[in-house]
Amino acid sequence: MPAFAERYKGEDMKETNYTMQFDLQPLKDIHLKSYYDYEFPGNGNFKYLGFLAIAGVLILIIAWINYINLSTARALDRSKEVGIRKVVGAFRHQLIRQFLAESFLVNIISIILGVIIFQFSLPYFRELVGKEIPGFNFMNWQFWSALAGMFIIGSLLAGFYPAFVMSAFRPIQVLKGGTIIETGRSGNNLLRKVLVVGQFAAAIMLIAGVVGLYRQMQYIRHIDLGVNIDQTLVVQEVIFRDSAALLKVKSMLTEFERQSEISAASASTDIPGKEVGNSTGFWKKAQRMKNALALWALILNSLIIMD
Repeated sequence: MPAFAERYKGEDMKETNYTMQFDLQPLKDIHLKSYYDYEFPGNGNFKYLGFLAIAGVLILIIAWINYINLSTARALDRSKEVGIRKVVGAFRHQLIRQFLAESFLVNIISIILGVIIFQFSLPYFRELVGKEIPGFNFMNWQFWSALAGMFIIGSLLAGFYPAFVMSAFRPIQVLKGGTIIETGRSGNNLLRKVLVVGQFAAAIMLIAGVVGLYRQMQYIRHIDLGVNIDQTLVVQEVIFRDSAALLKVKSMLTEFERQSEISAASASTDIPGKEVGNSTGFWKKAQRMKNALALWALILNSLIIMD
């Protein structure tokens, strides 16, 4: 490609002192990661998907921490169960497997409910956003791999701490109605405090993001655009912009203004509200002087021919 540019534009680039280069990009990156001028409309923005992913991760973190806190809060209710199981011969690793199995079961039920809710709410969401959003692609192994990874990580993170805490109960103290957690273990209390603070921090970040997005959307919906969009008609041009075409445009605008139903009519190079995409050429001072002298020479030559 550089050789192609040099072959056909090399002399022009040397005379006007500019460079030309061609960049290649994957077709898959055009929709979300391409921001070049004069592209086909309908491009997305990968940053917005990143924000949605962050919101989803925060929701997952809040759910995991909430499960841990609720499990440890129910430790008093399940302490007698743990004590009786230890008295009849259950080992600690068996209790840990039991609590981890409960965590895996809760997570898999949550995934199944999430898939069902998604499938039932998808038609209404399509109607809300006005786009044809595809459903689950059951043949997409990348999606299922990511879902399985999140399921395993979430189950382990949410189940390990309650399993180790509740499996460490002393059966004698529990069955006698004593304290279920040793008073000397300040690490447990510190971890619970960290989890509570982390849960509230994630919730505050999520709520702040939602409130900011809502206020931005309200601002966009209610801002004064200076024109009534519902009463405005834009006619796309189908003619070339030469001198004859400009006269036709002026005559058309004059005809529009004669109509009593039309309050005003005007011509524009771009539709108001869209990105202005015009190219403008600039010349250096010495080159501009050279072009001006060439223009005057052409005018004088024309006058001489006319004489």
